[in-house]
Amino acid sequence: MTDHSLDSGAFHPSLRWSMSGFASLLFLFAFVVIAAGCAIYQLQLRHTQTEAERALETAISGMTDGISSADPDALKKLSERIFAYPQAKRLVVFAADQSLRLDARAKLDSAGAAPFVDWIPDRISSFSVSRALVSSVPGSGTATAHYVAPLLATTFLWIVLTGTALVIASLIVAFREHRKFSNAVTIPANAIERVSNEITRTGNLSHRMPRLGSTDVGGIEATVNKLLNQLDNQEKKKALYRAHLEREVLKRTTALAASNERLHKLAYMSSEAEMPNRAAFLNRAHQLCSAPCSDGTAIGLFVVRISLVRYANEAFGFDVGDMIIESVARTMASLRSNTTEVFHLGGSEFALLTVDSPEAMQEVATEILRIDDTAFVHKGATLNLRPKVGYATYPVDASNVDDLTRFAMLALNAVTGSESTQSALRYVPTLLAETISNTRLETAIKHAVDSGEFEAHFQSRVNTQTGQVHGLEALVRWTSPELQGYSNYQLIPIAERSLLITELDSQMLRKVTEWLGMLALEGVRISVAVNLSARSLRRASLPDEIAALVSMHRLRMEQIELELTETVLIEHSEVVNRNLALFHEMGVSLLLDDFGSGYSSLRYLYELPISTVKIDALFVRGLPGDPASLAIVESTINLAHRLGKRVVAEGVETYAQWELLRSMGCDEVQGYFLMRPQPAGVVADMLRQQFDTSVGRLTIDVASLSQTEDFTWSEPKVSTPLTAAK
Repeated sequence: MTDHSLDSGAFHPSLRWSMSGFASLLFLFAFVVIAAGCAIYQLQLRHTQTEAERALETAISGMTDGISSADPDALKKLSERIFAYPQAKRLVVFAADQSLRLDARAKLDSAGAAPFVDWIPDRISSFSVSRALVSSVPGSGTATAHYVAPLLATTFLWIVLTGTALVIASLIVAFREHRKFSNAVTIPANAIERVSNEITRTGNLSHRMPRLGSTDVGGIEATVNKLLNQLDNQEKKKALYRAHLEREVLKRTTALAASNERLHKLAYMSSEAEMPNRAAFLNRAHQLCSAPCSDGTAIGLFVVRISLVRYANEAFGFDVGDMIIESVARTMASLRSNTTEVFHLGGSEFALLTVDSPEAMQEVATEILRIDDTAFVHKGATLNLRPKVGYATYPVDASNVDDLTRFAMLALNAVTGSESTQSALRYVPTLLAETISNTRLETAIKHAVDSGEFEAHFQSRVNTQTGQVHGLEALVRWTSPELQGYSNYQLIPIAERSLLITELDSQMLRKVTEWLGMLALEGVRISVAVNLSARSLRRASLPDEIAALVSMHRLRMEQIELELTETVLIEHSEVVNRNLALFHEMGVSLLLDDFGSGYSSLRYLYELPISTVKIDALFVRGLPGDPASLAIVESTINLAHRLGKRVVAEGVETYAQWELLRSMGCDEVQGYFLMRPQPAGVVADMLRQQFDTSVGRLTIDVASLSQTEDFTWSEPKVSTPLTAAK
């Protein structure tokens, strides 16, 4: 730190100028004194000479008179008179001495004045110094020189002493002035320095200068203290602003941290399931796959799809779908462990990453499927979650995260679109080829639907008591060369996933009503059941479209029947309920297809306006030898009849099955034993030839069919009735 204190020995510039002026005045004064001294000396010398001459004259005259009278007393008095002139007594003595020596010596001696003569030299001898001075008096040679020299010395000494005294006095005054000025400057400066050091040391501006009293730099402590007050006020303001700024910074930092947390949550957490999302899953998957796996372990990726969520969103609304996701998330969270992590990929899909042996992966999949044991209840209805699981392992099935994710999704899509009871599937290399094939088929289906490269085939439903054909089922058949050789079991699920099913349903309705209109013109009227997907049934405009088609082709409303799958009923929404009620009011019959194959609920048979229940071919195929199939079919027939529903058995392929179903009281049967699906033209010709206009029915001679070879359903790609995705 720079030392701002003043050196007490240094003169202020103004003080130096004052001292220079004072010295000049001092020298001028000394010159005047010397000149005045010289003038006084001349005057005094002239006066002294005059007095001396006058005294000498008197003395000589007196001496002469005294000597003449020789009166000692007179001489004594004369002596005293002479010495009454202090300035001239030395000259008188000298002159008397000279006169006595020159003229009166002899007179004195002769007059008997020897004692006086002796006394005078004694008196004169006591004035040796005066003699020297008298000797310097001008006018008498040596005597004048002896008189002037002491006088000059005395005058010079007086001048020197006076000048010295003046110089000393001047120095004293200058020193006092210097000290006074120095104190006036250095004391405030030192006080300022002390205050500055205290402020620097403590950082506190509350220190103030003490009152210094009256100085030439008067009021400096007030000025400095005022400045310190201003600085202190500024520091206080700065402190307040700093505190405010710190609060704002803290507030904004807290807000930024909260914002970052929200952003992180939005980026890496699922808002629906309150668990890590797809981005977090990818990060974790890359971390796991970048680290080498220990011996005998693998990284398993399980992708889980809750089928109920999609249908719940469409049937009940997204709020219900979100509640299902939250419920599943809580259940899935229970699967977490030190080696298993759970993520929500979005929508109805979840993912699990686990580190375990490849052999243990199937056990993990089985554990995941147990979440189906936790049913979801909505408005009194118990809804099964129906989870599907596809999984793959690293590094056994895939060599990187992208392939691992892709292969697990391929397995999930394969098991979701499968009509088997399988719910979990591990990736196998053939799935990739199947996916490529399905993609090609999807493109072909879209082209076929857009260009109308499909047609309706019909299969009869025969009354078990009369053998009469009470109705037909319309089945889609593809005429596109690219789709030849593929069954509807393969193509319809693809159409469902690609959202082409609604357009396909609409075109089938138009084709069927147009065909029925053509037959009606010929007097042939028969009812036809058209399969309707869940997506189509959720369209609010569907009842109006069907009414418009019936009116256009001058049909009767009872000629149109709609076959619905159990999936549609389980996921019914307000729109579905309204459409079902409108169909019932319009006179459109509703058939529940594939009853017992999925997630049957007796509540739907009781609440919904369903007129007919169709038993799934899976149970009919086991007749008559399978006791379980026999029990299910018989109990279904009895239950439906008790609820006032008609029963149709699908997949009848032998005469024995026909007889058994007829004996159980099944109302109608349908299957290859009675009639294979035929093109519209063939069925139209058969109706024209064999239609009994008196009863309005086509009668089939079942007895003659019993003589033919029983049909065995075993072809994997055989054409079967059109159904929605199962």
